[in-house]
Amino acid sequence: MIRCSQEWLEPVYWRIHEKLLECGLLHMDETRIQCNKEEGKLPGSESFMWVMRSAASEEIQAAFFFYSRSRSGENARKLLKSFDGYLITDAYSGYDTVPDIKRSLCWSHVRGYFIESIPLDTKSDRTGGSAAP
Repeated sequence: MIRCSQEWLEPVYWRIHEKLLECGLLHMDETRIQCNKEEGKLPGSESFMWVMRSAASEEIQAAFFFYSRSRSGENARKLLKSFDGYLITDAYSGYDTVPDIKRSLCWSHVRGYFIESIPLDTKSDRTGGSAAP
């Protein structure tokens, strides 16, 4: 199984990555995951799944998942080495280390900053005059 994966599936995996780097607009995020039996790490310590996705406007529709033991900006730099388009992400500074990209912030994350800036109604958990939490 491992040999088949390495010989047949891994080239497809890296080809997806290569095709995504040709896009003009990508989404990317790094998500915390927990690996309980990982050599050299304590159970409960965090690792990261880096996810790269083509935008809806792109001809190719694909997603690429990359596991890493850290959230270092070096991972972003390696994964986006030849990318020179627009990258939509949260405000994580690790993406600032990537040369030649045009950073764009995700509107969902921006919305969160607006919601946090609105004082809560003291009688409920909702913002006054809206259904926002």
